Formats: sequence, structure tokens, C-alpha cells
Amino acid sequence: MLRELIDTYIVTSGLSYNLQVWNRIPNCKTVLVKYDSGASLKCDDVRYVFVRIDSEKAIIASIIILIADYLETRFGKFGKPTIKHQLLISSKARNQIYTSDSKILTYPDSKKLSYIITDSYEKPNHSIANEPIVIGK
Repeated sequence: MLRELIDTYIVTSGLSYNLQVWNRIPNCKTVLVKYDSGASLKCDDVRYVFVRIDSEKAIIASIIILIADYLETRFGKFGKPTIKHQLLISSKARNQIYTSDSKILTYPDSKKLSYIITDSYEKPNHSIANEPIVIGK
């Protein structure tokens, strides 16, 4: 079986697109996925699929598939890696989820992250490019 790891992006406006690849720099050898067999997929193994949508005509205008080396050669090196909050699940925990009746993994909120958790919600009326507005903090 051929392993493929793809990131997909939908582009709906403008003549250019600001690609932001979270948690990694595309053209490097950092391991993203390590299998129980010992095989791995690295950042530079990812294929990037861009689907450009013409929203006025409601059609797919183009689909392109790029490799990390091409992205870096054509558009330059990516910036500094960023730190994001993410959940990494061990093989043991994953198996517990698969075999459970609910197929759900839950834990109480982390005290380290509780300061950013809120039940308040206000429908956004601004651009997705703007910083988020935290309500009630």
C-alpha cells in the first residue's frame, strides 16, 4: 500500500493565497506520523492539494497538487514554527477508543488551557483574517 499524506486547501477569492501550514515547516525531515511498524511520514512527504473555487460561477476553477520542495522553491522558505495546543493520542489510548462503546475520549479541561475556554459565543461579523475576539474575559 502506498502511504500518502495530503493537506487540502480551498481557495475562494483573490489572485493570491497566503498559505499557512500549521505545526510544521513543509520542506523538512520532521516526523509527523510514526506507525507501529516503524515506518514514518515526514513533513516533506506531504502533498498539498489546492482547489480553487470560482464562487461567482459556482464551479471548480482548478485543482493543483504540489510537493513541499516545489512550494519552497517557488514561494520561499516558510516562517518560524508555531506552538499550537493539540492532542496527541498514543496507540494504547487509540485502541481504547476503538474498542469502547461510545468511541469518545473525554477528560476534564486542562487548568493550563481553561483561561481560553468560554461558553459565550457571538456570531462573527468580521474577516477570518482578523485576530479572534475573546468575550467575557
